[in-house]
Amino acid sequence: MSTRESLHDTWEHFKGMLRRCPHHELPMWQQVQTFYNDVTLANRATIDAAAGGTIMKNFLSEASNIIDEITTNSYSYSYGLEKTDKRVIDIHRIDAITTLFVQMAALKQKVDNLGAAI
Repeated sequence: MSTRESLHDTWEHFKGMLRRCPHHELPMWQQVQTFYNDVTLANRATIDAAAGGTIMKNFLSEASNIIDEITTNSYSYSYGLEKTDKRVIDIHRIDAITTLFVQMAALKQKVDNLGAAI
């Protein structure tokens, strides 16, 4: 799981891996524990806060439901943030390109002036 992946994406990726390998026969507690142990510390703290303590102290169905609820909410919240972050990056990219064009135009002018002086 990527450290840049949202909690929602991580959970969906994990569930997708379990669906692709349906004969894994891992008990539910082990699935929840495996997922929990693989998320980032920040995501683990989010899960624990939503669970009112460590997620592993909850009943299995409750733990899975808590993770489902958190990831659904994090998806809704992070979707807006991703769009904003991309716009900011694009604006900086455009500003950098504009700056390079201005600098190249200034250099071209200096080279033209040097050529005219010779």
